[in-house]
Amino acid sequence: MDKLLFVIALGLSCSLCYGQDARPDKYANRRFFVLIMSPGEKWERDKPMSQQKLEEHRAYYQKLLEKDLVVIGGGFLEEDGGLSILKVKNKAEADSLARNDPAVLSGVFKIQVKSVFAVFKGKSDEALDIRGIVFKKRP
Repeated sequence: MDKLLFVIALGLSCSLCYGQDARPDKYANRRFFVLIMSPGEKWERDKPMSQQKLEEHRAYYQKLLEKDLVVIGGGFLEEDGGLSILKVKNKAEADSLARNDPAVLSGVFKIQVKSVFAVFKGKSDEALDIRGIVFKKRP
């Protein structure tokens, strides 16, 4: 009886130590995080997005692309701001990446992070590289 109680206690302690992380996450490939960026307090209201101070933001996202963390991202066509979709392990990581974006740190953007469970998705073999993209003024 003492051995049985010991085994049960050991099993409970292991499950508490490891929690759900001990089990494989069968839905990990369906979890994405959408970062919605809108003009922040340091946004220069009289300038279009192409003239905002976003050089460090673009360099930051280039590094995220190279680490294969960004599925897609870019500016809105109809209004100032933009979005990106990240493929990271959890919301805490997405929040951290969002908070450390230089445009968010500087106040040019404010950001909102939403979790998405992908019911369906397309397949793309296209690798994105934002170096060399020319940002034009809106008419």
